[in-house]
Amino acid sequence: MTSLARTRVLLAALLVPLAVSASAGAESPRCSPPAPRDLGSPASFATDLVGSLGRALDGTRRIDTTRDQVASDLIRAVGVIQEDFTCAARFVAPYEKSKSESIRTAARNLAKKYGALARSLDGQLEWLRYLDKESRAGREPDPARAEALLDKAVQRKDEASQAAAIAAIESLDVVVELGEGKPTGRLRLTGVERKKLETTILEKFGDAVRAGPSTENDFATNAAAGWYQVLANEEFRAADEK
Repeated sequence: MTSLARTRVLLAALLVPLAVSASAGAESPRCSPPAPRDLGSPASFATDLVGSLGRALDGTRRIDTTRDQVASDLIRAVGVIQEDFTCAARFVAPYEKSKSESIRTAARNLAKKYGALARSLDGQLEWLRYLDKESRAGREPDPARAEALLDKAVQRKDEASQAAAIAAIESLDVVVELGEGKPTGRLRLTGVERKKLETTILEKFGDAVRAGPSTENDFATNAAAGWYQVLANEEFRAADEK
């Protein structure tokens, strides 16, 4: 197998689970999350959390897997993805100053996980730079080294993305009213706030969220699906419902 062919095989193995389309483009992203409306409001936090998941979703779509690319094509794109995940953290980071303990804790945990996710892609960059260096030198990458770097990169990325999804879903504690540690069946959202969040999730993530989390989805869509399942659950009453 030629160096180019082997590179393409390895790229497919790592990138297909991360990137599903090129709809977001690979240009350098600007990060300007909206200012929080109210650091103590569950609805405001939920809105910005969904916004953070939307930005993370953009990151999963930066790389076009429908065409052949070599390592040098992807090094910059992975850097842009890291910027997307760092930007996602900035949506929720202001809430670390909330006077609400549940909001403050959720924001701190999720922002930390987004940061770890961005750093986890350093493994991809190390692997891609190795492949690019060997290609520029006209050498075949050492299979053992390339596969070792790939395995490490995949593990780091998978663990970090799963942790980010879990942190986002655990943040539902902010909007689900609890009594003695258990849901009371009521949300800390009005009916209007609830419906607006449902609509926003559907518009950004599509109907896939209706079926709940799936191994076919990226981590951001799965987290959004977890939120949608609760918001759309008629067993939960809105704060202004009797």
